[in-house]
Amino acid sequence: HEHMRKMLDCGVKTLVMEVSSQALKMARVHGIKFKVAVFTNLSPDHIGEFEHPDFSDYKNCKRTLFTSYGADYVVYNADDEYALSVVGGTGCKKSGISVGNDADYRADSITYFRSPGNIGVSFECTNDGKTFPVALSFPGEFSVYNALTAIAVCKYLGLSEGKITKTMRHIRVKGRFETHELPSGATVVIDYAHNGVSLKAALSALRVYNPTRLVCLFGSIGGRTKMRRAELGLVASRDADFCILTSDNPDNESPSAIIGEIASYFSADSCPYIAIPDRREAILYALENSRKGDIILLAGKGHETYQIVCGKRQSFSETEIVEQFCSENKN
Repeated sequence: HEHMRKMLDCGVKTLVMEVSSQALKMARVHGIKFKVAVFTNLSPDHIGEFEHPDFSDYKNCKRTLFTSYGADYVVYNADDEYALSVVGGTGCKKSGISVGNDADYRADSITYFRSPGNIGVSFECTNDGKTFPVALSFPGEFSVYNALTAIAVCKYLGLSEGKITKTMRHIRVKGRFETHELPSGATVVIDYAHNGVSLKAALSALRVYNPTRLVCLFGSIGGRTKMRRAELGLVASRDADFCILTSDNPDNESPSAIIGEIASYFSADSCPYIAIPDRREAILYALENSRKGDIILLAGKGHETYQIVCGKRQSFSETEIVEQFCSENKN
């Protein structure tokens, strides 16, 4: 609320924010009326001792965003199995989005493209009987869902299709499929994917670009649900070609113990992996051993510019590590 007051005092007219299930559960956004509320997707996550006791509690907390904060307009993912149970029963105007199915905003003719330093997707968007092209500098089908959501919100707020599509071509978000081209001809992707669902979506999105190898570097946060470590290990071991297991934000847990727990979900049929507890060393190993055409996913940290080790926050930027490596290894 304090930050919002400062924004208002500085003349900010529109705020787009993520509202977590924990924020709703703990009433951190109490008293705020949202003009527009968005439902993207829902899956079993954030369940554990320090988060939600079960999936029902998680879902019900999510639902309060659409029932208790006075939204005038709701955009929801019509392809998600939980959508109607989360947003249903609210009296405001709603728009559904879908890839390939009937909805208020529908995406068809999806095309994936890759060029040096850029991995993207294009599609045709249909709304109210009118179809127009959209191109994004983000990969994967989930980026199409995100774009459809943004288009629906922007049109409700009065922006034209032309302005929306022109702007979308140039949008890049730090730490969200942030791409860097290496001197070796490999592509590094920095992304916040930190649980099984988001990691699977990220790896699936990158696989369609036919990399020489799909390399996944990741760890898991300390002091949180251990179910996440199982999900991450199972997904990466099946969907990547090579994995580098390392630290995320180990906090007060042993990085090696967390890595060992993740590694226990790799089997003889899984992809090969190497364990390097120091994340900086792990990243440099990935960069130094990259091959032309590889896609290297640095998963879990994304936009964060710190790492929590032994209970202390330390400066740590994956973007800076990659950029420094590229600068020092120019051909």
